[in-house]
Amino acid sequence: IGIAKSGSPIDLVLNEQSKRKTSNIIGFRDEDRYVGEAAYTMVARFPEKMLRFMNFLLGKNYNLEMNETLTRYNELKVPVSLVKNEERGTIDVKFSNSVSYSPEELLSMILLYIKQLADDISKGSPVVDTVISIPHFFTISQRQAILDAASIANVKVLALIHDHAATALQYGI
Repeated sequence: IGIAKSGSPIDLVLNEQSKRKTSNIIGFRDEDRYVGEAAYTMVARFPEKMLRFMNFLLGKNYNLEMNETLTRYNELKVPVSLVKNEERGTIDVKFSNSVSYSPEELLSMILLYIKQLADDISKGSPVVDTVISIPHFFTISQRQAILDAASIANVKVLALIHDHAATALQYGI
């Protein structure tokens, strides 16, 4: 996570554990939601309640890509329940509390967490515009899922850029 302001270099945002990298994990236990490092610490004890590797679920069609997704999740030993969203024909995640979430809803919760971290460090000026880095292999539907998640979280996205471009941008500044 980085913050860019006019006339100053990019500031890297540290999470609550003073780490520059925040885990892309979300989970629910009882009535509590865990995001990032808080969820990461819960994975070993409650793996069925924590979702890892969410990128594999974004923008996936249930009928066309369910077997591939299940195979990938089984290889990674992720014990989550994937169900079909009848309305959209996509994959949803069902947690043990019987509540299902779309990958976009889950990602929006992570984006809200990230926005809060950025707002906390931005010294009183709220973060308005964002640029999100994505893997170079993301499909159009996966990119749209990221934009949908940002829309749900009320995060204005100026652009989606590849991870390598983000690294080059940081190096160049």
